Amino acid sequence: MAAVDTLSTALARTADVRAASWAAVEHLQGPGLRPSVYIERGGRLRCQALSGYRQLLDGLPPWTGVIGRTYATGEANVVQDVREDPQDLPPDDGVVADACFPLRCGGRIVGVVNVKSDEPLDDDAVEDIRRTANALAARVEALGGPIPESPSQRLVRHAIALATQFDVAGIERAVVTAAVDITPMRSALLLVRPTPDAAFVPACVHGPLGPSLAETPAPDVTALAAFTTAGCSIYTVAGEHAGEPGAGADTLRLPGASSLAVLAAGPDRILVVADATTTGLSTEHCELLELLAAQASACLRTATSVRELRTLASTDALTGLGHHATFHAELAEARADGDVGVLVIDVDRFKAYNDRHGHPAGDVALRRTAEVLAGALRRGDALFRIGGDEFAALLPGAGGESTLEIARRLHDAVADGETGLRVSIGAASAAEGEDGVALLSRADRALYVAKEQGRDGVALDRTG
Repeated sequence: MAAVDTLSTALARTADVRAASWAAVEHLQGPGLRPSVYIERGGRLRCQALSGYRQLLDGLPPWTGVIGRTYATGEANVVQDVREDPQDLPPDDGVVADACFPLRCGGRIVGVVNVKSDEPLDDDAVEDIRRTANALAARVEALGGPIPESPSQRLVRHAIALATQFDVAGIERAVVTAAVDITPMRSALLLVRPTPDAAFVPACVHGPLGPSLAETPAPDVTALAAFTTAGCSIYTVAGEHAGEPGAGADTLRLPGASSLAVLAAGPDRILVVADATTTGLSTEHCELLELLAAQASACLRTATSVRELRTLASTDALTGLGHHATFHAELAEARADGDVGVLVIDVDRFKAYNDRHGHPAGDVALRRTAEVLAGALRRGDALFRIGGDEFAALLPGAGGESTLEIARRLHDAVADGETGLRVSIGAASAAEGEDGVALLSRADRALYVAKEQGRDGVALDRTG
């Protein structure tokens, strides 16, 4: 009991969580014992104090070893022989037993107390570790809980997460979430200008005021945007008339935003952070928002470039349609999803057209043919350019007769066009159990039949 009283006295004298952790470790240390305290911060367990170790193991993810498992489950773990625990981390030399108890504060698990031992732990030792964990948890709660990450630390984490994103919409959502996390504000809105001449429109919102902010009239958003063109940030609080940014701010307050900050996140995005209270946004917070906006702008440029490169890699440069590889990939996917019809389309005597009119005119004719073919398809169908003068179409859900009907419609659309070109089309619809390769082979066979019959026509392979 005296030991417990001594621990209580030592904990009561501590002024912060780290000092309390050291008091717990000092109470538990002894011959052959290696106590430590870990507190969660930023999704990882951070060591606050330890004794008896030659090296520090820090930044443990949840579920890693006994420590991570205890934190993740909230249940104590006592392992008398670490060799029998396949989930434990490789033990330090001489470690035999491992005991870990969670720290529960305010109804949630915030960390653990861990003791590794060079010999099995008896019941009294395990009970002492449990009491120490409970006493430390009570002291941590009395001190106001674990020390939270600073706004700067949180910004770094968000910046790292943003840098791993290559999806524009995902980056936009991450930006509004981060803006609220690194400031006292509870709501955020990201506005996007689709083209340089277009008005800003809401892209995503976060927090209780988000939907209301998204309904702000476009002229007022434009007025606020004018203040960000020089790269400045603006911040205003209800009742503070000095430095008012203009009518737009008053409009943004209508939904209940008493405080707001507006800043540019690149040339075509505006970040608005707001709160229903007169929250004091410091210069440091504004600087963090500017750094977030700059990081987001860079990540969005990268994501846009990656998207454009992926589009270029998957499309035909002349027509903008998917190319040969894209067609085969989507054919396999469409066949896996269910029934599908396939058309293989060949421009008749295109070489002669090129020889007579020249290659530039031939390119124009191919582009126009692609437009006509695409315009004659149903919604949900897809057209590809799979060769110099050869196209293919995927018709999801189309059976034999509907595939033939669509093929005839495409043939007639080209025949009615101004290029003077004609096409031959081979058609086939998927048979039960047939894969995409076999389906395409039958459509190719039907194209051969159409050409054998004099070109400028359509043939359907019914053998499937």
